[in-house]
Amino acid sequence: MEWKKAGQLSLADGLVIQQKTTFYDDTGATHPTLTNETFSYDKVGNRLSTQASATPWTYNTSDQLLTTPEATYQYNANGHTKNVDYTDTALPDMAYSYDARNYCQRYGLLFV
Repeated sequence: MEWKKAGQLSLADGLVIQQKTTFYDDTGATHPTLTNETFSYDKVGNRLSTQASATPWTYNTSDQLLTTPEATYQYNANGHTKNVDYTDTALPDMAYSYDARNYCQRYGLLFV
């Protein structure tokens, strides 16, 4: 990993992360063998889209991620991730459980 020039971080596989516009977002990424990518964000820093997918990212009123082109996210009453359901059926869904102190106790594959 090295800084190629101001605002560009180059990784060993050739991926280049572009300059951040703020502390929380990347404006895009270039890759030597894949399509370059740019991102858009809302005013609080939630990623809304990438030109690589027509499906937008959605959030609830607590700014928790609900959907991306790759997955759907569910949360428990305390706001912790409960399930991640991948749209690619070849990928196993993930489940999380927490103790009374809200510490993550288990996470793993969700078999339905």
